[in-house]
Amino acid sequence: MILHHSSDTQAVSVIQYQRRDRSAVRDLFQQPHHLHSQLDWYEADLWLEQSSARAWTIWQGQRLAGVVGMSETLSGAVWLRLALFRLGTDVTSLLRHTWGIITPVLRASDATQVVVLIGDDWWLLHFAALGFTAFDEVVTLRRASMNLPEIQQSPIQVRGLTSPDMPTVMEIDREAFVSPWQMPPSDVRQAERMSASAMVAVLDGRLVGFQFSTFYFDGAHLARLAVHPDAQGRGVGHALMTDLILRMARRSVYIITVNTQLTNTSSQRLYQRFRFARTGYDLPVWSLTI
Repeated sequence: MILHHSSDTQAVSVIQYQRRDRSAVRDLFQQPHHLHSQLDWYEADLWLEQSSARAWTIWQGQRLAGVVGMSETLSGAVWLRLALFRLGTDVTSLLRHTWGIITPVLRASDATQVVVLIGDDWWLLHFAALGFTAFDEVVTLRRASMNLPEIQQSPIQVRGLTSPDMPTVMEIDREAFVSPWQMPPSDVRQAERMSASAMVAVLDGRLVGFQFSTFYFDGAHLARLAVHPDAQGRGVGHALMTDLILRMARRSVYIITVNTQLTNTSSQRLYQRFRFARTGYDLPVWSLTI
């Protein structure tokens, strides 16, 4: 798909990303640029090669000016994962032009909502120009304590994740989160590959929850915790958190962070019971209805 727009200077072309563009995109990353990136467990090269990724390159004449990447549609929602523009370009103008081209593509995939997690306030003005408005916030909580939780008698077994568990883990993730907080199966698989700790919870012989955690320079990060709705309120999240904290302590890791939504008060209550506290590092989530 190639669409052109003539301006007083150079024609702007928006082209669906193809593998032959990889070198040009790599070069753009090496140049002074403006970057919005929410690729989670992926490097840009790897994410762009995913079948679930949708990306467009933006050219001014023969020069690559930018790249925009969107997630696949899940339950009507799409995340804006990547926005990369060469320094000195009119970002708002290029975004508006690109948006007019990709919106029909998103609608054709049954998307009704585009969501973006804004990590740099510089982007607020540009996303506002497209019509995005405040939707939610991602809040960060941190536990820095050598006090360990007591092991409670429980019918819940926590064990390591195995390959045959993955289809059930994907189902739990899909059922446990409402739109737009679900992850596509490819992201769930990648999260498991990148995790330092991947554990599942079993209740009455049934896998009902899981957690993925990663290490960083001075601690661990709880990247994903989910409990099937049918098992919520039965101590599954508590069992997974207890196991995680004890497991990290055996590695002398006592700092653990986690992100959740401001509107997800139940998850915040769980973390607060384990001495997690808000850090004040909150990121706005904006949304656009299409």
